[in-house]
Amino acid sequence: MNEFVVATDRNCHVCGASVEDLNHIIRLFPPASLVWRELIKVDRLSDFLSPNLVDWVSNNLTAPSRFAIDHDDYELLFGTILWNLWLAQNFKVFETPMDNGSSVIDRSKHLWSPQPAHWIKINTDGARRESDGSASCGGVARYSSGSWKFGFSIFIGACSVFNAELWGAAVGLDLAWNAGFR
Repeated sequence: MNEFVVATDRNCHVCGASVEDLNHIIRLFPPASLVWRELIKVDRLSDFLSPNLVDWVSNNLTAPSRFAIDHDDYELLFGTILWNLWLAQNFKVFETPMDNGSSVIDRSKHLWSPQPAHWIKINTDGARRESDGSASCGGVARYSSGSWKFGFSIFIGACSVFNAELWGAAVGLDLAWNAGFR
């Protein structure tokens, strides 16, 4: 059985950096650096890492050709890479590590798989606040190309988390049906 200790300092206990924050995990942490070195144009790497975090995310989502070597579907890849870098750091701290940048990139490329032509893919989620029982659900539908079809977010009221999940699936299917997908 693993034993976990609550850290009392801000140091990264994996690589020794003086501050372990979100910027460190997704941009400066050694596995993150490996990822970005594989995906970003060599002559743009310094500019890629220099903006503040909000501008950095915005630049990558709105102008992928500015930095990325291959900017086809880069916006989708960028988002899943951020999530996988977060997972990789948590695995390093709590479980088994993803050892290099390539494993993060490979995992990120395979999180979303396109459906056959003329299909849509719907991802939904439901959530419940424990303090008052209020719940909501939301979802997104994408064409087989990955482009946006529709999204939704609905406040449900008081219900279980299971019912919130079911509401999300039901609303997603209803919207797809009404959009002509049978």
